[in-house]
Amino acid sequence: MAVHPPAMGGKTAWGVTEVISRPADNPAELVKMQKLQNEFDAREEERLKRLKDLDKQASHIAADRKIRRLEYQPASTNADDFKKRQDDILRNMLERREKRRQEKIKRKREGLGREKKEKKTKRSKDTSSSSTSSDSASSSSESSSSKDEGSEKQADKQRPVDTESKQALADAESKRKAEDPEAKRRAEEAKARARDLKRKAKEAAVAWAAEAKRKEAEMEAKRQLEAKQRIEEAEAKRQAEIKRKAEEAEAKRKLEEATTKVKSGESDNRKKLFKIEKRKVGDVGDRFRKETVAGGFYKGQRVIATQDITVRGNIVVKAGTAGSVVGPAESDPTARISVRFLQREDHGLGNLNVVPREIKKG
Repeated sequence: MAVHPPAMGGKTAWGVTEVISRPADNPAELVKMQKLQNEFDAREEERLKRLKDLDKQASHIAADRKIRRLEYQPASTNADDFKKRQDDILRNMLERREKRRQEKIKRKREGLGREKKEKKTKRSKDTSSSSTSSDSASSSSESSSSKDEGSEKQADKQRPVDTESKQALADAESKRKAEDPEAKRRAEEAKARARDLKRKAKEAAVAWAAEAKRKEAEMEAKRQLEAKQRIEEAEAKRQAEIKRKAEEAEAKRKLEEATTKVKSGESDNRKKLFKIEKRKVGDVGDRFRKETVAGGFYKGQRVIATQDITVRGNIVVKAGTAGSVVGPAESDPTARISVRFLQREDHGLGNLNVVPREIKKG
């Protein structure tokens, strides 16, 4: 049975889709391949189910994250919590230190007792061996008194051992009594260090709280100062705006007064300009005879336009507009009349040359 790798367009051994046996294949290998195929199918099915479940749950992931984000409450730390946490840390540290010290003392005592016991056993063995050799020498000289002498030597052997054990116990007791003040001193020093650490922790907590209060007071003062500055700036802007508006109103009023004055002056000038003086014509007034122009009009006579007067197709004076005769037209004195009208549509200020049929007596 040939299994082709992925580079040759096939699949690996655990991904073969179909197991085809040949007469020359090994049955054990076929069973192995079938087992691998089944395991692969099971893993593939489990993977597909997991992906399907994830697809179903995908719509709830964003909602769950949003709910967790909204429900999240950051932990606040104040001076009391900080002090309590520091006290717990210090207490645990001291307890662990005391426990290690007690274990060290216990190990030292156990080692000292074991060493003393070994020395005692060694000394008892040496004593027993020496007493045995002396007993064998004495038994060869006198056989009748061997039992009495052996009993005496056994008693002598026991006495030094008892004395040595008592001495060792006394030494151990004296050493323990000597160590007790040392241990007591170390315990007192440890307690003093613990009190010192606790005091420093309290001072640090108090200093931290005072610093936090100071910073809060500074921030509050800064906020109040900024608020006051903003109020002052707003008031200054308001006063500047009021002053600017007042100045603009005053300037506008002065401009209107000047404009009104100019207009009134122009009106007076026009009235003076177009004021027609009535002259009496009599037999005696031949020397005051008026200067006449074309159409029988005389200089200074009030006239009215009889029709719309145009220049190059543009209306310059509308019909009914009043004016006064200035004199004969310079371009055509015999046929045209120079007239100054009160209002012109082209806003011109000069005289206008007209023919007699375009005006009439006003």
